Amino acid sequence: SRFRNCPLRPPCPTLRLALHPPGMERANKRQKVQAGVVNEEEDEEEGEEEEEGEESEEELEISIDEDGRTPLHGGGPPPEYRFRSFPKLLQDLLGGGEASWLDGLRKDCEAAFTARAAKKGEYSAGETFWVGADVEEPATVLEQLALAIFRLHAGRCTFDRATSGVEWWTQVIDADDDIGWHWDRDYGLEADAGFQLHPHVATVTYLSDVGAPTLMLETTEEPEEPEVFKKCFRIGGQLYYGDCKAGGKARPGTFIRHGFGRQVDLAATPAGSRFSDETAYETVVTGIYEGSWDEDAMSGQGTYKWSDGSSYEGHFENGQLSGHGRFVWPDGSAYEGAFVGGTMNGQGRLDSRFDGKFHQGKFHRNCFQQASGRWLDILEKARREDSARIATGDVDKIQVLRCAFGECHRPDARQAKMDVEKEALVRMLEQIQSEGLIPLVAAEACLGGSALDCLTAASLVDAETQGVSVRLAAIAQRRRRDCHSMFHDAIQQSLRTGSLFVVTFEDDDVGCSMQQEEQEDWTKRAPDTNVPETPMPEEWALENFFLPTAFPVEVFQPELFNGRNLARCFLPEAAQQLRPYGPPQPGSLADASVGSGGHEAAVAEEAAGEEDPEAQAAALAEKQAAAAEARKLVEKAAAGVTVGRVGSTGHFFEVGGASLEAAGLPLAYCLRPALCVLGRLPDGLGDEEVKELIIKRFGNHVPLHRTVLLLLGDREEVPETLQ
Repeated sequence: SRFRNCPLRPPCPTLRLALHPPGMERANKRQKVQAGVVNEEEDEEEGEEEEEGEESEEELEISIDEDGRTPLHGGGPPPEYRFRSFPKLLQDLLGGGEASWLDGLRKDCEAAFTARAAKKGEYSAGETFWVGADVEEPATVLEQLALAIFRLHAGRCTFDRATSGVEWWTQVIDADDDIGWHWDRDYGLEADAGFQLHPHVATVTYLSDVGAPTLMLETTEEPEEPEVFKKCFRIGGQLYYGDCKAGGKARPGTFIRHGFGRQVDLAATPAGSRFSDETAYETVVTGIYEGSWDEDAMSGQGTYKWSDGSSYEGHFENGQLSGHGRFVWPDGSAYEGAFVGGTMNGQGRLDSRFDGKFHQGKFHRNCFQQASGRWLDILEKARREDSARIATGDVDKIQVLRCAFGECHRPDARQAKMDVEKEALVRMLEQIQSEGLIPLVAAEACLGGSALDCLTAASLVDAETQGVSVRLAAIAQRRRRDCHSMFHDAIQQSLRTGSLFVVTFEDDDVGCSMQQEEQEDWTKRAPDTNVPETPMPEEWALENFFLPTAFPVEVFQPELFNGRNLARCFLPEAAQQLRPYGPPQPGSLADASVGSGGHEAAVAEEAAGEEDPEAQAAALAEKQAAAAEARKLVEKAAAGVTVGRVGSTGHFFEVGGASLEAAGLPLAYCLRPALCVLGRLPDGLGDEEVKELIIKRFGNHVPLHRTVLLLLGDREEVPETLQ
């Protein structure tokens, strides 16, 4: 928009000033204007000097603050930035005899006025003039007035006189002239370098008592539409491909996500010892977002998938679910309607897959207002349905896998054969876990050791610290002692190491008869090798031990346990170290966050703090080497990521000399649960016979529909691939 002044008769001269702070020396030549006449010879000489100066032009470095101004030096008070008016400024600054000098000022204004009209959308043409703060003898009355105004506003400030001063120009406005909306800044610097530098104070001095006033608004300049690039980059554990723009003065030298893009959020979880004695890690995809970004935040339409199986499609606002959208739970239940600040809030409809019912109407902070006026907590309802679905299900669909693991129990065991069998066992366990199910490991009667012996021989579990005997837990519960700490401590240790958390049924005939004996070294007991005939006690049913903070039922659906970071109930560090990149789900305790660049800049800044140049160079080299190692580690972690898949990837790696923290990879803690039975199964049974026997013996004690039976035998053949 443009501002047209009211008609002025006669022409109204004004003096415009921009008071520049320290930090840069103006490139403008100092124009000398005397009695309305420009000294042309001097102007030509200065023009020649400028041409010579252009050949030896040096790069100019400028520091600015968040308002586009160079910072003050010396810690003195800043100028007064609020709007002020000085009705008698001329009389106070120039003394009496107003009539004697006012005509001269007006003539000088007309002589110095060089502005020319410009085309629409362009800046007007013309010159501005510069007078430095260190000038002792002004050449003209206009310079004298400009310096007087400068000292009025900058008198309290501490500044460098050699690099500070006044940029000034004059305007003589006729009735048909207009002045557009504009910001006072260095337009020459903007044209040359695309850099916007603003003065500390801008003033207007009227030399007439007629005309329209200057209108000033407290508003921020609308930036030009940024140039959008297609980029693929990593920020810590975030892999991004899509639109982005330059970070600007807030984050110079970086790109920020802006436009449409896809991001994969990664974390690393401990995975035991797989390649050496060093702890290995598995790459985990904690979430995938595809949609719109605005200023490095998820904003606009998009889709997000969480690693617990939940998903959302709809509108985002600054990284949160906001506006209209559809949220789907892992079981297929869905809410479609309004979201505010990440919560179901407004009109919507909830369809439950668990019981087939729906709720439609008003929602407020994840609660639904029923016809009675009472509020129903939707998230608590979803948790109860999750627990019920995990605890009960169709056991007839249980799968049976078989694996040979007899070599390690032979006196003449061959190491190569043992390694092959161990690899096959590990691959089968990983396959079961990748399907979100729990391996139930049992052994045939012909095998030389129990199922627990096999897991221990394969270095998959330390049963003493990461295992629980259901028999001992039942005895402790019957005697009213703390049985829950057994589960809690074993889960805690398993999360820290990444090894299996094993719940063991001592269901051989000897174990079932030991209802009063508590053995601390139960893992060393040799179980009966005969097929058990003694029924298992009802108190061994796992539902007797479920407790959210010690043995949550979500253990039997690991994607829920791990995807919702239930490890925080067992490890204080889990609540702090895993900072999800994606938006929080409704009711989640996690905060949304978005990554940002600037790692290289942070390294340089930290190294620059060293005073000794050699120490500074050494520190910078060390930081750069660490940054290179961190990048390699992220590349190693991302190598096994499958497009579109969330949760565990089955890709394992070791960190070597780098660290997850330096690489920006969040540390997740994922539970790897397993069930183990010490009672033997008869040799030679088919899959259906094995299923029938397992269902009959464990159907009332274990949620078998969440398990896969892994039967260990003494066969010679080892499966090459797993279907």
